[in-house]
Amino acid sequence: MALVSGGCKVEKSPPEVQWLSPGASLSVSGGEAVALRFEAIDPFPDRGRTGAAAWRIEIGPASGGTWWSASGNLSQSPVDQAVRDTIETTWHVPQSVPLQGSESEILLKAIVTDGEGQQGADFRSGNWQVLPLESMGLWWAGSTEGDGLSHSPLFSAQPATFTPLPLASDERLVYLDGADLIVTGGITLRGWHLSATGNATEPTPAWTTDIPPQATQDGMRYLRRAPHEQTLSAWTESGWVDRCLWHDETGLLRMSWVLDQGETLLDGGVIAGHMVVLARTASDELRLIRFNLDSGARLGSVTWTPTAEGSQGPQGRAWLLALDGTAVGLETDGTGRQWNPDAGASSITTISLPGSGEVQSAGRVENGRHWISRSEAHILDASGTTLTSWEGPITDIAWDRAEDILWILTGTSALKRWIAASNDGLAPLGEALPSGPNALGGSVAHNRPGPP
Repeated sequence: MALVSGGCKVEKSPPEVQWLSPGASLSVSGGEAVALRFEAIDPFPDRGRTGAAAWRIEIGPASGGTWWSASGNLSQSPVDQAVRDTIETTWHVPQSVPLQGSESEILLKAIVTDGEGQQGADFRSGNWQVLPLESMGLWWAGSTEGDGLSHSPLFSAQPATFTPLPLASDERLVYLDGADLIVTGGITLRGWHLSATGNATEPTPAWTTDIPPQATQDGMRYLRRAPHEQTLSAWTESGWVDRCLWHDETGLLRMSWVLDQGETLLDGGVIAGHMVVLARTASDELRLIRFNLDSGARLGSVTWTPTAEGSQGPQGRAWLLALDGTAVGLETDGTGRQWNPDAGASSITTISLPGSGEVQSAGRVENGRHWISRSEAHILDASGTTLTSWEGPITDIAWDRAEDILWILTGTSALKRWIAASNDGLAPLGEALPSGPNALGGSVAHNRPGPP
């Protein structure tokens, strides 16, 4: 198929393009490596001279848009005769499609543009088979038996399995959906393959990633999945004293957002399409900072002096929430500082969060909800409205997006336990699971990333 735009001084026919592979149609699923191959012909000019043609492959939904592309130039210009090249490359299909549903129609375009701006193109249609989402139980670091990894299948009558591993008592973990990999972190990041041996799943070392020494001097701040809306694949997000990092399932560093000297990271995460960091300054102020998600460029910040005693000083505590799509810095007395970067001089607003007593802990859930643990614990929706009060303190909440339930880590010291609760009414489901006294959080394993 040729798309012709007129040249000025050169007379020549437009390029010709033909897909060789894939064939007439294509069906793919996450994790495949698809060989792409097409032939391009750039004709010799009837008059004048021309430069080398460029090629481009675009893959995206049939409705429009591009998920993946590759480009380059043909081997030479058509100086004495037509140029005939065969282009070969590979498309590594992500584990998830950025659309909901069990199947999505896709379109593959091979386009060649000659030196005069004329184009030739060929198209292939196909479909992306989305793997039905399944959960594979809850993982957490620690146990009543000691240091290691614990795992419980969903509502299993069997007790949780435990694998002793050389993990520190304050180790955090996240399961990378679709990669069969657990990442743990304390002073570095370690990946663990999950290999089935008989009836058990034994973690075995996969990789270790070195973190810059200046980032690890105070240990890890947090560890969670990078949002699949931005990554499509299974990546991990970690927070350190001076930076946020995204690593892929092989341990390769993909993205980083670094703080300025004199800033200490408390929490971070993606809010409204930006990386937002809550930090403490050298003068013990609190600061919200917004970064460009793709380039890492710093876009702006807002700073205030905390009024809550527990948030003051070099050991002061504060947490990052996201209410109505804007960042909120939460102080220990329940005061929230809501930041609207587009509001000019009045960009920061003081709000009160639910509950009474000093905030002991708080956090964000992958489904957009929040929780605050005070004299009583509260689970909030994305706007900050209390959905329910929870009896006992909360240390963490993990979301099972396949079953749409919440795993709530509650209790204190040796009485810590995991309780499954419906995401709708938050009614407890099944029996509580003892977590061990050192558990900091958990991660529900799924067979793939992406939407339900």
